[in-house]
Formats: sequence, structure tokens, C-alpha cells
Amino acid sequence: MPRRRKSSKSDGAIGIIAIVIAAAVFLLKVIIVLLPFILIGAAIYYYMKWQKRKLIEYDNNFPLFYQNELKSKLKVVLIATPFIIGGLFYLNFQQQEKEQARIEEERIIEEARIEKERINAEIFEMKKDSSNLFMEKAQINFDKYHYKTALKYIDSSLTIMPDNLSALELKGQTLYNSKKYTKATEFYDEYKGKLNKGEAYLMIAKSFRKLGNIEDAVVNAYNASEEENEEGAKLYDKLNPLKSVRTGYRQRCCDGTTSYSTGRGTCSGHGGVCKWNEPIYVKRRKYKITSK
Repeated sequence: MPRRRKSSKSDGAIGIIAIVIAAAVFLLKVIIVLLPFILIGAAIYYYMKWQKRKLIEYDNNFPLFYQNELKSKLKVVLIATPFIIGGLFYLNFQQQEKEQARIEEERIIEEARIEKERINAEIFEMKKDSSNLFMEKAQINFDKYHYKTALKYIDSSLTIMPDNLSALELKGQTLYNSKKYTKATEFYDEYKGKLNKGEAYLMIAKSFRKLGNIEDAVVNAYNASEEENEEGAKLYDKLNPLKSVRTGYRQRCCDGTTSYSTGRGTCSGHGGVCKWNEPIYVKRRKYKITSK
């Protein structure tokens, strides 16, 4: 037997709770608006009760009670009531004006924010178009090997949009291709955080290699390989290959075991010595990389 879905019941309960909350909020607002009138009404009610008790003191002789107790007080009330009510309405009016002013101020601020975002978006698009226009000219000159001219257009593009990734990538390649290897290493070292790190380390390694600084080239090729750059890994193996290095000698016994003894009785328990001074080799690289 399929289970009944409980979502409709839970949705109904949530709806009821929402209605109750909305009603409570509305009621609270009404109470706040009517609170001055409620307080005045309560004051009048308790005052009348008090006066009623005083009327008993006059043996319920209302004309006498009115003349001695109520008349002067009613005059004060009649005079003060219009001022009190008028003051309450004025305060309420002032509060509404403040609320309207606040809403209007928020509306103006929001409209200004939206307008600012629109203007910034338009400016960004204009900058992007201008930057890309210079980049098109730079690419044309780069393809024609006019690297000096290409660099001028690239710098113009970067002046407009310093974070134009295409311009940064092309500038690094142009510096390398135009054999400005020192500037290329400085450029890639400065912008490797924005560019592809593996590619940046590779280009630094290639530039150092061209400058004859093999040790720094090896370090940066290694860093490129650590960033999973395949070309960097190949260059590292090429510049710093594993080589067999002789570290010493040993004796090869006739049963296949080895001994480092050189005196009389060497391999005496292993069938004698079949090969004296067998060289020992280990695989090592010339440059040891400790860290980036």
C-alpha cells in the first residue's frame, strides 16, 4: 500500500502559521497607532469610576456634585481635549512624514546604486572593447614578427585593462620571442599569480636557459613540473637528468653475494671472489631541488 504524502499537511500548517504571524503583526501595528487613544479612554474610564465614588459622598445629589466637583474639571477637560487630540494627530502626522521621507531616501539611494552599476558596466564594456581593439593589432604584429610594435599595442591594451589575461599572456610570449629574456623572467615572476603558474614557471625556465643560468632554469623547470606542466617536466629531465654516479667498489662473490672486504679471506664462505673491485653506481641528479 503506497504511503500517503505528508507534504500537503506540512504545507497547510506552514500556511496557517504564516497567516497567524501576519495577523499578529497587523494587530500589533493597529495597537501602536491606537495606543494614545486607548490610554486616554482608560484614563477617562478610571477617572469616572473615581468620580462615581465621590458622587456617593454627595448622597447621589448630582446637581450638587456637578456644581462642586465636576463643573470646573469638565471645563479643563473640554479646553485641553482639542489640544491633546490635535497634538496626537500632529505627532502621528510627523511620524508618517518621517516614514515617507525614509522610504523616499531609500528609494533614491537604491536608484543611485542601480544607476552607478549600469554606468560602471557600460564603462567596463567600453574599456573591454578598446582593450580588445589594441589586442587585435598586437596579435597581427606578433604574427608578422613585429615584436616591438606588438609590445606597444599590448601595453596600450593593459593600460586600459590591467587584468586583461590575453594581453598578459601575449606580452610574456612577445618578450621571450624578442629575446628580451631578462625582462621575460621578471614579467613572468611578477604575474605568475594571474597567469597559469605552470606555464609561467616554464617560460621563466626557458628564459634562464637562454641566459645561460642553468641552475635557475632547473629550479623553475622543476616548479613547472610540480604544477603538472608536461613540457616543464620534460625540460627538467633534460636539464637535470638522472645519471649513474660511481660511489665506490665492492667484491662479487662466486655465489652472487657481495662483500666490501678487501683483505685475505674475502668471500671465503661464499665460494671465493669471482670479481674484484666491482664499481657501485647510484642514480643522481646534478642539481638537488629542496623547495620552490
